[in-house]
Amino acid sequence: VVINLGRQNAIYLLDAVLAELTVGGVSYEIASLEGGTTSTSIPPKASAVLVLRSEDMEKLTAALEEQEKAWKERSENTDPNLSISAAKADSVPEAVISSELAEKTHALLHGIVNGVYSMSEDIEGLVESSSNLGILRLSPDGLFVRCYERSSNSEKTDEILAIHKKVVKENGLTDDYTPSGDSWPFNPNSVLL
Repeated sequence: VVINLGRQNAIYLLDAVLAELTVGGVSYEIASLEGGTTSTSIPPKASAVLVLRSEDMEKLTAALEEQEKAWKERSENTDPNLSISAAKADSVPEAVISSELAEKTHALLHGIVNGVYSMSEDIEGLVESSSNLGILRLSPDGLFVRCYERSSNSEKTDEILAIHKKVVKENGLTDDYTPSGDSWPFNPNSVLL
């Protein structure tokens, strides 16, 4: 329903913030990433458990404040309540994910389709095809991602799936596809219409 409103996907926002931290010189390792509860809705929240030196906590907090300000400016019309924050954990995680899996996760997120893919040629302003990255779970045990593709054009669904399969294969990951339902092509002569 809101795929066309330009709302931020918290999973993508988290990935972008983490990438910016790396560019900004904040050294950390990822213990886990988590976001979303269902594949059919845009995730409003995502979190990361990071391991870093205690003396770098101030640097992290300052960097996150800058990121929050930048993202709020960018998203003021679509996500007025956007916030980015950090808190010190009570304990240190037992393990962190490998840098290889972290890189594969980042590459996967940048390669899969998220958001509007195509607009209807028949009805102005109607989204024809979209894909939503609804769930992300990353831990030392592995990576789990769930996307939901929808379209009124089965060829567009096939295009999106081909893109997803390609990026999964390129990163040495595996996928499992469950059809989400048939396409519903526009019928200007529909009795219901």
